[in-house]
Amino acid sequence: MNEFKSLLNAIQFITFEELPEELRHEITNIVDSIEIENGVLLFKVRNLNVGGYLHTIVYIETEANYYVFTHVVLKAGPLIRKQTISKTTISMFQLLRNEDEGGNVLCSQS
Repeated sequence: MNEFKSLLNAIQFITFEELPEELRHEITNIVDSIEIENGVLLFKVRNLNVGGYLHTIVYIETEANYYVFTHVVLKAGPLIRKQTISKTTISMFQLLRNEDEGGNVLCSQS
């Protein structure tokens, strides 16, 4: 587990242009150009070797969303998985957790 944490924390300077072409294409298709124009708050890339396969993981934060793209080249060919989490969804989870912990209640039943 410590090795995994150190890999995640290792500074890796990889630019967008250095990413595999199919991954760049996927990111361009998924991340809205308006979000990019408004500013990318975070862009980080991590390369991890998992089970003998190199995984390239891209983390992107914009004003509205968090994106995670995972690219791995398997024997059958490249595989890209993507996740998009809106910041409003994260805020809702925080409010619901606060409600469960006895904080402010979002809504009440009459």
